[in-house]
Amino acid sequence: MKHNTVGLLLLLLTSAPVLGDIADLVKSSGISGGIVVHVGCGDGRDTVALRTNDRFLVQGLESDETKLVQAQHRIQELGVYGDVSVSRWSGTSLPYVDNLVNLLIDSTPGQVPREEILRVLVTGGVAYVGKNKITKPWPTEIDHWGHFLHGPDNNAV
Repeated sequence: MKHNTVGLLLLLLTSAPVLGDIADLVKSSGISGGIVVHVGCGDGRDTVALRTNDRFLVQGLESDETKLVQAQHRIQELGVYGDVSVSRWSGTSLPYVDNLVNLLIDSTPGQVPREEILRVLVTGGVAYVGKNKITKPWPTEIDHWGHFLHGPDNNAV
């Protein structure tokens, strides 16, 4: 048991600089919750760090089998499986329905087409591809009224 605790502590200490960088992306995105996807998640170190609070559900995608297994073990060891998960990814298209993802971090710049990223992002969702920030624009055919009933006349339609 001591061995696992020491290993976990070393893992967290050696990954501290990386964790800060990726957590900063979450803050700078302006997204306060929802589904976060990390494309090319590697060993999962940064993927775990994307869950900065309990309003996020994080999924990593990885095409390299060795890195996928490492990420799965890391998530299990940290006890965050369920809130954070990783899946095998073919590297061609994103395995999500349209307008589902709130924040997407692409660590494989150029592999996922911009159109595919915009397809899975919710309106106002944010993606970081390399150092580039992409925000899905608000459709022109939808207004910005934020009330439950559309107008001040309480008309629901």
